[in-house]
Amino acid sequence: MIILQILGGIVLFTAILALTVYFYFKYKFGKLLDLNPSHNYSPLRVHLNEDLCPEWLEDKKIKKRISEIENLGFRVGKSFNIPEMDGVQLLSLIKEPSVAVLYNHKIVGNWVDFFAIGEDGHEYTVTNAPLGDGLIKRPDASKIFLKNVSIAEMTRKFWEQTDGRILTAIKKDDFRSAFEIAYAKDIQWKNRKGGISFQEFLSIEKDTPGNYSDKKIKQAFIDSKLQEIEQWHEAVIEQYIEQNNLDYFEEGNPVIVPDRFDTESYLQYLREQELIGDHINLDKLTEYFSGNSDIKSIFTTLNEKLSPELRAKKLASFNHPLPIDLYLVPES
Repeated sequence: MIILQILGGIVLFTAILALTVYFYFKYKFGKLLDLNPSHNYSPLRVHLNEDLCPEWLEDKKIKKRISEIENLGFRVGKSFNIPEMDGVQLLSLIKEPSVAVLYNHKIVGNWVDFFAIGEDGHEYTVTNAPLGDGLIKRPDASKIFLKNVSIAEMTRKFWEQTDGRILTAIKKDDFRSAFEIAYAKDIQWKNRKGGISFQEFLSIEKDTPGNYSDKKIKQAFIDSKLQEIEQWHEAVIEQYIEQNNLDYFEEGNPVIVPDRFDTESYLQYLREQELIGDHINLDKLTEYFSGNSDIKSIFTTLNEKLSPELRAKKLASFNHPLPIDLYLVPES
């Protein structure tokens, strides 16, 4: 089981990157780049494809970074790209029991994680990642952000962080499978807490260039949350179709009900799924449910206010991508 946890501290930032890239690109450079949002949000799973001809490693700055890490005794491993995360590339460098991962993105630039895992499963990471310091960390992981410092200073802090601890070795041949499995573990943890919170989103926004109004920032947050819940929605529908041997989903509008989610964003989602009519003022409804973070309670309240023939009917419950119920809203 330990191999399932090995790279959690590393891959969590990859999940964070997907979210920060979504905000950073769409709201700072989106008009210039014409980004496809489906390639810029946290996928539920990732796959590492080995890159046989990694041209990005020929860049002078990248070569210098690799040399700095090699001088610390790390051996260059394999280069990978992640098809679910457009533009993300990475290189593993191993010095058992620790690993360094050099990430690169064509616009964000490059950054490094130094990572180790204790015998008790606790994860230790030192990173110079440009974004993500304000996001909630998993309780079984310690992560130190050191921006604008040398590789030597990063490793000094890393050795200090892991000094005297019994560590589990990370081997070169385990890297790809461990990364993919650990990513799924980390993204599940993020989803089970309701996805990113508005406070976390603000911590990302403050580290990005430019000044935007509170209204635009709030709308950016809601847009990202809608994309997040649509991703869960699609995953649940796929499971339902597969489990019931269906060719397609039955008539009506499917609605998912997670335990936790941002209330305002969830109400917007329910409107899109036609459980909340266009005649209802969403601002007033959000105010009505202010302070109530129990999404199932909110859904039940709204559903029970409908005429019995118009109420959503529960179809199933799922545990992936998080504990979630599936309902069907009858066509009006």
